[in-house]
Amino acid sequence: MTEPAISIVTATYNRAPVLRLTLEALTRSTREDWELIVVGDACTDDTEAVVRSFGDPRMRFVNLPVNSGDQAFPNSEGARMARGRFLAFLNHDDFWTREHLEVTTRALDDAELATTLTLQVDPDGVVRLTGACPAGHYEPSTWITASSWVMRRELFERIGPWRRAGEILLVPSQDWLYRAWRAGVRHRAIPRVTNLSLPSGLRKDSYVSGDISELAHYAARLRDEPAALLEELLTKAALRQANDVVRPSLRAPVVRLVKNLVRRGALAAGMHPLALVHAVKFRRRGGAVDALRRIRGLSRLSE
Repeated sequence: MTEPAISIVTATYNRAPVLRLTLEALTRSTREDWELIVVGDACTDDTEAVVRSFGDPRMRFVNLPVNSGDQAFPNSEGARMARGRFLAFLNHDDFWTREHLEVTTRALDDAELATTLTLQVDPDGVVRLTGACPAGHYEPSTWITASSWVMRRELFERIGPWRRAGEILLVPSQDWLYRAWRAGVRHRAIPRVTNLSLPSGLRKDSYVSGDISELAHYAARLRDEPAALLEELLTKAALRQANDVVRPSLRAPVVRLVKNLVRRGALAAGMHPLALVHAVKFRRRGGAVDALRRIRGLSRLSE
């Protein structure tokens, strides 16, 4: 079999109906020279049947024998199996636009890591634009979801695997990104939306309710009217930001001052600013991921 140019890793756990929507969006990619490695975190549902149902030789499923409780170990295992020159991560409930792989891999001619913008839809309908890097490259105050990363595979080998949630204060994805920044990664931030996210960590019981209607709605619109959907969501995100500028709260200057002080203090101490916040808030490693697991309807990591 010809080796793929791009290896895509998707960590998943018992969300087969949602995974189907994500993979359907992937199959519309304008780049076709990819392989997908779906790594189950000891899945017990019909995830494997969903992957096989596409009948696509580029897709394969590997199920880990023991549940690790977060995406770090499955993603690292998938990366270890990757054969492509480029490596991408796709969260099992995010949706790529058709151009995502084409846009990001083109930027890797002169960079090790390329990232794009993500439109994040919150449960209350608020839309946020995340992953923006005004300076043109990553800074530790920027949240860039893993679904928007594409990198040269040797970068992952240089930085090393994702660290497990119980070992760190950050969530694993942002910990890896911070380590890459500390190692001097050549990053290219692309000012283009190529990822749509409806975060499960903001939706109560998202892993146990079985209701995928919201995800199915956006997946269908991205398939049938992608330009109209992205324009609508970008407009909502812009209006929300404009409203914050026009009608700032009285606390806004104080909040900005505190955030800047925390950022400077954390970086001076060799910490990611959010790690310092999590240390105060959760007082233990893995606390941030445990909080997300509780919202999703899952047990704590230690249980």
